[in-house]
Amino acid sequence: MHPVDDFSLANPPSNERLLDALAKDFVESRFDIRHIEHVILNSRVYQLSSKTNETNRLDKVNYAHSYARPMMAEVVIDVLNSALGASERWGSEVKEGSHAIELGISDTGVPPLGENIMYALRRFGLPQRSSACDCQRVSAPSVAQELFLMTDPGLLKKLGSGRGRLPKLLAADMTDDQVLDELFLGALSRWPDESERRAFHDYRRKGTDRRAAFTDALWGLINTREFILNH
Repeated sequence: MHPVDDFSLANPPSNERLLDALAKDFVESRFDIRHIEHVILNSRVYQLSSKTNETNRLDKVNYAHSYARPMMAEVVIDVLNSALGASERWGSEVKEGSHAIELGISDTGVPPLGENIMYALRRFGLPQRSSACDCQRVSAPSVAQELFLMTDPGLLKKLGSGRGRLPKLLAADMTDDQVLDELFLGALSRWPDESERRAFHDYRRKGTDRRAAFTDALWGLINTREFILNH
């Protein structure tokens, strides 16, 4: 069903029996949102990788694999902050430490950093508040998104902050490999492979300052397709 919130005769479900089963389970759980989320998120189909093989690479209709897709704008803000070890100051009316995905649209435009956050959210597809329908979101990638990740002053300030993830790692008694591991885990949720380790060590041997080298590495990680796409 696309869009997923359009329940009408003109937009029939792609799998009516599955939708009916989920609806029945939702009712039987006494409309427990957490329960239905648990059921869906733990299903085999939901957890399929976007990596294809010879048997499913041409399949476009049977959900034999997932599809790489952009993240929601609010999620982009949250994963960037998670990777950088940063947080947002939403204002006095919002609980400290709240994530963007937890807030209503009216909360993201409050001072003191509301304008910067709203700029980022707009770049990644959050619609104007002209309609209650979330279908106005724009999911297509754009040059503006790439430029934001590469050059946005607010993002670069977080990257160079003395209170983020990287400074804490460098202040600890950790080897270069251990720091690199933590940056990969924080940004991509995986370990670096051998070619990535070699590339970093080759860069370090050029005489680059340790902090500068790791800052460049972290900047590179948040500018990868692997980081910015759900896959």
